Amino acid sequence: MLHQLLCCQVAFTALCLAMDRHHEDAMERPLEPRRQRWLRALALLAFALSWVTVWPRADVGSAWVEWVAQLTLAAVSVVALITWRPRWMARIATVSATAALLLPTLTLFPSTG
Repeated sequence: MLHQLLCCQVAFTALCLAMDRHHEDAMERPLEPRRQRWLRALALLAFALSWVTVWPRADVGSAWVEWVAQLTLAAVSVVALITWRPRWMARIATVSATAALLLPTLTLFPSTG
């Protein structure tokens, strides 16, 4: 479930940073149209990845409930971040994206010891 939460966190952060005002608050520079398209594409990819990793886990009803819960938690955390610590958003998104990329690798190849 941590992987889905991290993917949702990255997706909502990318959507948030794709807005002019939030991008200027967090990054202290104007948002370029090319970066805005890239952030929206990243958000779409992260949302899709979060759903794909939930889907095979349980029956469809449980998968939907789990995914919506992960979306809710991620949305609340992004809203809190942009409200109180907008400059932390890029750092936390980078850590979340890195962890989301590394987590499946760590679970596929557990250490034997």
